[in-house]
Amino acid sequence: MMLPKPTQPPTPSETLADDAGITPAQQEVIQQFEPAIRTALQLFGIDYDQLIRLDGQSAYAQAVAADPSLPARVAQSANPVLAALEVAVRYQPYAEFLAKYGQTPDAIKAALWEEFKQGQANPATATPTVPAAPTSNTAFSRSSVIPPLPERTNKTNDLSAFIKR
Repeated sequence: MMLPKPTQPPTPSETLADDAGITPAQQEVIQQFEPAIRTALQLFGIDYDQLIRLDGQSAYAQAVAADPSLPARVAQSANPVLAALEVAVRYQPYAEFLAKYGQTPDAIKAALWEEFKQGQANPATATPTVPAAPTSNTAFSRSSVIPPLPERTNKTNDLSAFIKR
């Protein structure tokens, strides 16, 4: 029995060491930090490879397309892994905005206008819902969060009297 061949070969993990301009010393830093950062981000459900992949779709690739000097600045940093991650995380909101609303001012204006009209047509979806405030019968209470203030003791009174002399 023959197994079917996969339609696409599995993509290897992205690494900044593949980028041009990385010195051997920085290669060592990348090899040291990249696996740890990749694992730490996986704990939060973030795929490091999707953030820094130079495929034109990732936040890092879009940031590089917007500013071609970024790879050189990342390569010159003390820790290229953290520098690339910072670029990707900082650019991600812009990438999401551009994906949702478009790339040109006219496309953005049209998409925002359409979203506004949909919100006006259906005000139930336009109004954000606010969770109800906790009541006295819930597990949350003011006394469980804020500790009571300490009572003044005679020592405190004696100390204040001593200072006033």
